Amino acid sequence: MIARVLRTAALLVVLTSTRPGAGDLDVLRDIGFDQHLAAMLPFAARFTDEQGKSAPLAQFLDGRPAILLLGYYECPNLCSAVRQSLSQSLAATGLAADAQFKVIAVSIDPDEKMPSAAAARSSLFTGEGTSRAGAGWYFLTADAEAIKELAKAVGFRYRYDHVEHQYVHPAGIAVVAPSGRVARYFFGVDFPPDALRKSLLDTARGRIASPVERLLLLCFHYDPETGKYSATVGTVSRALGAITVLGLGAFIIRLRRQERKTRLPAR
Repeated sequence: MIARVLRTAALLVVLTSTRPGAGDLDVLRDIGFDQHLAAMLPFAARFTDEQGKSAPLAQFLDGRPAILLLGYYECPNLCSAVRQSLSQSLAATGLAADAQFKVIAVSIDPDEKMPSAAAARSSLFTGEGTSRAGAGWYFLTADAEAIKELAKAVGFRYRYDHVEHQYVHPAGIAVVAPSGRVARYFFGVDFPPDALRKSLLDTARGRIASPVERLLLLCFHYDPETGKYSATVGTVSRALGAITVLGLGAFIIRLRRQERKTRLPAR
């Protein structure tokens, strides 16, 4: 019961940290990241990479485990932070990108084309200083139908907000087996290297993980003048800290109640 309350509180804090207005509530109801474990990706759907190469999705996986990252390249919110966090975590796994896994970033904005993808790649790997920088990473774009087909397969639900002129979408990644089936999900912007490594190695063996707990973090309503993006991330961090304190407090209260019961004199 306590764990359920804490998870609910975490979700509410994250959702309210985006400060939605009354008109936003309908939008938020449509956003989510459903866990379609063992679902098959649309291998025949065509995508274009940052160099202009167009090919079916199957060619980008190339028979290796892959991390699928949906968002968009000119996003003013969390998308660049998710890509940066993922890059750093993967570098700490000790696994060899390209040889042991692929990373497939896909824009959910059909208006974004090769230049936007190339700019996102360049921004992420600036200063790497080697020709192998970003090896195994693909930055893909596609038409609306291919994007929708892929997003539906992995349970990625998003909408375009015509007021803010931004896409509203969840933050997270899906790990995909060489067969093209969804094997595991990671939600938010933090990807522990040990968990990533284990997931990629298990996925390489064809193992499908169990559903994981979700803390929905939305990419929505950024205003650089008011610093709402920083406030959102900060609020999430503070929320997680508060939840930890609440959990510890609940644990202490339970221990004290048990202690009082053992001290009651026998009648």
